[in-house]
Amino acid sequence: MKFAVSISMERFSPGESMQDAVKNFRALAKVADEGGFETLWTAEHHTIECTISPNPFQTLTWLAQHTDRIRLGTATLVAPYWSPIRLAGEAALCDHLTGGRLEFGIARGAYQYEFDRMAGGIPQQEGVGYMKELVPAVQKLWAGDYEHDGHYWKFPLATSVPKPLQQPHPAIWVAARDPGTFDWAVGIGANILSTPLSAPPAEVGVLGEKFRKAVADHPEHPPPAPDDAAAHLRLRPASRLGAGCPALGRLRRLFREPDAEQRRGDERFPRGYSFRDYRQSRQLQSAGRARQFDVRHAR
Repeated sequence: MKFAVSISMERFSPGESMQDAVKNFRALAKVADEGGFETLWTAEHHTIECTISPNPFQTLTWLAQHTDRIRLGTATLVAPYWSPIRLAGEAALCDHLTGGRLEFGIARGAYQYEFDRMAGGIPQQEGVGYMKELVPAVQKLWAGDYEHDGHYWKFPLATSVPKPLQQPHPAIWVAARDPGTFDWAVGIGANILSTPLSAPPAEVGVLGEKFRKAVADHPEHPPPAPDDAAAHLRLRPASRLGAGCPALGRLRRLFREPDAEQRRGDERFPRGYSFRDYRQSRQLQSAGRARQFDVRHAR
């Protein structure tokens, strides 16, 4: 079994030290690298203090200087915020600067809060159309000369400069939950990133069935070998996370065992309730801290 970790640079108030956020994020990345995790994923978000990553390619390039072997992935880029030529070039350059460790993850986008500020207020549901036009265009730009006449973008003959270090290109991962996106992603040869969100653990089985059906419906793309990470299902840590895996246990302690100054009294932290959960709930309750976070999408 292979393990990946999804982490972000975060703070819960503009008054908190940005340098501390940088230091903590780097420390987590080094733990994951030294502990044998296969991939570190980080997101793209804007104007949200608890997920500081306006350009994950910058973040991953920086992390490559502080890690040795772990794969470095975007989970995820938000398709409507990019254009094909810019995305192809930035991703390819990141692949070179990370020594060929880039994993290319993309999604339609999640927060209407961000769409109102980054994409002219289009409904977030429309993001899937951008993604389905963007990804094939990026693939063709990576392959060579290409001109595009689409619904969202048009440009004359162009190519990606540079081309990716990994050939033919970094592995592509698509965030998916609905059957249509599973089918489309597998149909273009992409891998799947999926999450049950707040649903019960049984949702993992439902998502797995969607993945297996999509693979069965596309025999032109052979199913992955049993030891391949062709679909990542991201779960909250269970109570026994870390049993048999020292790195997992260390990460769990970092997330769930705040120091004495942070804890400020055990009664505030019921069993299984993380300090991060507490800080986020406090942020949402405080008008001053919630200004930069859309409570409708808090999870």
